[in-house]
Amino acid sequence: MVPLMRRPPWIWWVASAAVLVAYALVPQDARLVLYWVVGAFPVVAIVVLAARRRLVRPLPWLLVGAGVLAWVVGDVLWDLDAYLFHQTPTPAPADLFYLAGYPLAAAGLGVIASRRSPTRDPAGLIDAAIITIGAGVLVWVFLLVPYAQDPSLTPVSKAIAIGYPLGDLLLLALAVRLFLTPGRRVRAFRLLAAGLLITLASDIVYAVQALDGGGLLTTTAQDIGWLTGYALIGLAVLDPTVGTVDAPSRPVIALTRRRLLALALCSLLAPGVLAWQTVRGDHIDGLLIAVSASAVFLLVLLRMSGLMHHVQAQADELAVIARADSLTGLANRRAWDDELPRALGRAARMHEPLCVAMVDLDHFKAFNDTRGHPEGDRLLREAAAHWGDELRSTDLLARHGGEEFAVLLPGCSMADAERTISRVRAVTPGGQTCSAGIAAWDGGESAPELMARADAALYAAKRAGRDRAVLA
Repeated sequence: MVPLMRRPPWIWWVASAAVLVAYALVPQDARLVLYWVVGAFPVVAIVVLAARRRLVRPLPWLLVGAGVLAWVVGDVLWDLDAYLFHQTPTPAPADLFYLAGYPLAAAGLGVIASRRSPTRDPAGLIDAAIITIGAGVLVWVFLLVPYAQDPSLTPVSKAIAIGYPLGDLLLLALAVRLFLTPGRRVRAFRLLAAGLLITLASDIVYAVQALDGGGLLTTTAQDIGWLTGYALIGLAVLDPTVGTVDAPSRPVIALTRRRLLALALCSLLAPGVLAWQTVRGDHIDGLLIAVSASAVFLLVLLRMSGLMHHVQAQADELAVIARADSLTGLANRRAWDDELPRALGRAARMHEPLCVAMVDLDHFKAFNDTRGHPEGDRLLREAAAHWGDELRSTDLLARHGGEEFAVLLPGCSMADAERTISRVRAVTPGGQTCSAGIAAWDGGESAPELMARADAALYAAKRAGRDRAVLA
C-alpha cells in the first residue's frame, strides 16, 4: 500500500473538500470530531514530513504547526466547555491557547520570509509596514476601541478580547511581509497564503459578530471558514512544491500594478476612517489618524526615494553599458568619439602633447576562418587585456571596430608614443602580430582629421608588410 503521506496530492484535495461538505450535513457531535480532525491535519502533516526529512528546512513549518496546534487545542477546550460542561467561561482556558497560536504562526512566517529574502529588502519592509498601518487603523477603530469601552467586560476580559485583534494584526503583518517577498509563487506558497488569509478573515468576522451580537454569518459557515484555512495549510505542506516556498531570491524594488493598488488603498484607509467618523458624527480618533497618516506619508517618501535611487542606478548602469564594448569590456566607438575631443581640449588648455594610435590585428580574418569565431573572440579579449596592461591609467584603449583598436596617449610626444606602442605590439597574445599607425596632434586639427592621419599610417604599415608601426 502507498504510505499515507505519499499519496497523490489530488487525493488530499478531494478528501478535504468531502470533509468540508460533510461538516455542514452531519449532526453536532460528528461535527466536533470532524473539526478536530481537520484542525490536526496540518499539524500531523508537518510533524510526519519533518520526521521523514521531507521538509529540508523544517523550522518555519514546525513553528506554523505549533501555532495551528495551539488553536486546535483551544478549539477542543472550547468545545468541551460548551458542549460537555455546558458553560462558556470568560476568560476561558481556551483563550490562552488561542492567543499563543498567533506569535508561533507569525514566527514561522517570519522565518520563511527571511529565507526568501536573505539580503536586505527595504522595499518589501516598507510596503508591508504601509499595509499593516492601514489595517491597524481599522482594527483600532472598529475592534480595539469598542472592546476597551465595553462596560460589560472585566479588565481581564477586555485584555483577552483586545488580544485577539492584536494577534490577527501581528499575523497579518508577517503574512503581508511574506507575500511581498520576491521569488517563485509555487502552488504550496499560494495554498499557504490562501489558508492564512481565510483564517484571518474568519477571525475578523467572529470579532465583529461578537461586538454586534451576531448576524453576519451562521456558526456553521464561520466554522467552515476556519476549517478551510486549516485544510489549505495542510494541503500546502503536502504539496510537492513545499520545498521551494522558502527558496532565496533577489530583492525586487519595482512596483507592480497590483502592489501599487494595494498600497494606494491602504494609504487611504486613515483619511477614509476620518471621513466615515465625520459623516456619522462619531467620536473622531484624531491623534491616531494623524499619526497613522503621517507614518504612511513618510514611508511613501522612503519608498519613492528607493525607487528614484534604483532608477538612477539603472540609468548609470545603462550609460556604462552604452559606452563599453560587450566583448572586450573596453571603451567602444561611442565612448572614443566622446572622449577624444575632450582630450584635445585639455591638451590645448595645458599646452601638452597628445598622440593617438590605431592598432589592428594582422590576418585576423584568416585566423577566424581557420580556428572559428569563438577562438577569434578569445584572441580579441586577450589582446585587449594584454595591451591594456602596458598602458598608463591616463591612457585610453578602445575597440574602434572589428579587430581595430584605438589608443589615446595624452601627454606623450611622438617618441614616447612609439615606445609605448612597441611594448603593446610585443605582448600580442597567441603568437599573433599587429600593425599600428601613430599620429601626433599638431595643436590645431580636429579629432576626425587626427584620426584620419593615424588611420592612414595604419594602412601604410599594412602595405609595408604588417607587424610594424608607422608614424604619420
